Amino acid sequence: MTIPTKIHIISEFKNTPWGGGNQFLKALRDYLRSQSAYSENIEKAQIVIVNGHQFGGHLWQLFYHIRTRKNLALIHRVDGPMEVVRDSKDNRIVDEAIAQFNRSFASATIFQSSWSRDLCITHGLDPNKPHVVVNNAPDPSIFYPTTLNQSSDRFIKIISTSWSSNWRKGFDIFQFLDEHLDFSRYQFTFIGNSPVGFRNIHYIQPLPSNELADELRKHHIFLQASHFEACSNSLIEAINCGLVPVVRNNSSHPEIVGDSGILYEGIEDIIKAIDSAAKGRFSFSAKTSQKITMAWAGSAYLNFAKEVSLAPLAPPSLYEYLVTWVKWKMASRPDIFFRLRALIGNWQRL
Repeated sequence: MTIPTKIHIISEFKNTPWGGGNQFLKALRDYLRSQSAYSENIEKAQIVIVNGHQFGGHLWQLFYHIRTRKNLALIHRVDGPMEVVRDSKDNRIVDEAIAQFNRSFASATIFQSSWSRDLCITHGLDPNKPHVVVNNAPDPSIFYPTTLNQSSDRFIKIISTSWSSNWRKGFDIFQFLDEHLDFSRYQFTFIGNSPVGFRNIHYIQPLPSNELADELRKHHIFLQASHFEACSNSLIEAINCGLVPVVRNNSSHPEIVGDSGILYEGIEDIIKAIDSAAKGRFSFSAKTSQKITMAWAGSAYLNFAKEVSLAPLAPPSLYEYLVTWVKWKMASRPDIFFRLRALIGNWQRL
């Protein structure tokens, strides 16, 4: 079989400020275009990459192409598990839909971190299906270090970003710092969507990537406060802009940061971690030069796609298509699913 050179990505691309997956996949698409390895339509592609749970509106199209084109392979890019990351039982249905799609449609899986891979397998993904771990990476034309000398800045400047306003993105930490950080020494900026108001933290609405990167380069320290992340794009963007990462010691954060930043456990030691980062920020900044690049991530995706093309999965049956579609519909409206399940349970007890 001829090794493929054309990949098509199925995702709900947004050109406005959006989540990390959207930003990474846009950058990956640009990289594949630069390597003449991207197809703008599925008909001319030998590999299709599908992102997470964004297969629903394309399910019949995928079913048709996989059934009629025996040399087409599908790579499923997975994060989560959603139930863990978002801390909601409703997302258990999303994880079940993702696992069903992965079993029936995917030739192989790309996980965004080893932490996410291990936990996704415990939530139903097949450990024997070909897979690889590839961390996310940002667009290098946008996220790059500053060339300015910041050693004479009056304040140590901290920044955090989050598209999601989910409380588990670390708003317990942000609220605590808003009240207890020494603002005679530090400045703190939060960019994104917040469920709470701030008194001392400077708040900025979500920004397009170019403007976000400009803001990142004005700061010294990036604070990642999320309770769980499969692979934080915001963290990797900040590292690529040369900021010292201060990250919660959980999920994929230690895996991403390595020895180029400071780990902390929670409210009890966050200020100590920030002080340590401020004291050693120049030595830590030198370590962030060993950053995760799109050239590395894009090459890993392309090489894995070539391997996967040599052993495409047997096409899904009509039954598997229907089961996957039903689970996706349930994931789209978990409120209806849980009401139906409660009604069935009540009926069975009669």
